[in-house]
Amino acid sequence: MPRYSDQFRNKIIQKMIGPERRSAPDLAKEYGISVATIYGWKSKLKDGTLSVMSRESSSNERSPSEKLISTRSEESRRR
Repeated sequence: MPRYSDQFRNKIIQKMIGPERRSAPDLAKEYGISVATIYGWKSKLKDGTLSVMSRESSSNERSPSEKLISTRSEESRRR
């Protein structure tokens, strides 16, 4: 099971609960991660075992796989 950084997880959660109000299935497809993973993060957020930072991560703080996923999602949005 892949381990995602806090910054990557927070980015996904912010897109879901923030002003964008994106759905978990939509975000899972865009970022190539499991819907269950996203719902797990949301559940932990609700029960208080997870906190979300509002600041965006810089590209230097992301792992190479997160950078690749982000690049692919940006390319798919341009099409």
